[in-house]
Amino acid sequence: MQALVVIAGNQQAKSIDLGKLTRVTIKDNQLWTMLIASNTFCLEEATSIRLLQQYAVIADTSICNPTKVHCMTSLNPNNRMLVFLPSDLPDGCQILYNGIIFQGEGDEQ
Repeated sequence: MQALVVIAGNQQAKSIDLGKLTRVTIKDNQLWTMLIASNTFCLEEATSIRLLQQYAVIADTSICNPTKVHCMTSLNPNNRMLVFLPSDLPDGCQILYNGIIFQGEGDEQ
């Protein structure tokens, strides 16, 4: 069975465990698997890593009992691309869920 997983602001959701799901596949007409959630929701660390390996876009989602420092952007009108700039990258990130845009020339990049 194939599915696109979207969780958007569900106040009843507390956590997600994909159980026996071993792979997330992306069809040609699907840009990404996206997880967006409220502050009541958490995603298991191992599940988040598996989803990232399958090109998922994860934002505004806390990680349940993290063993590393997870850094992700928030969805807001000022950051439609879901990327970090070097100036707003949180300290101590060990797992980065979004890209970084470096602006500059030559050695500044």
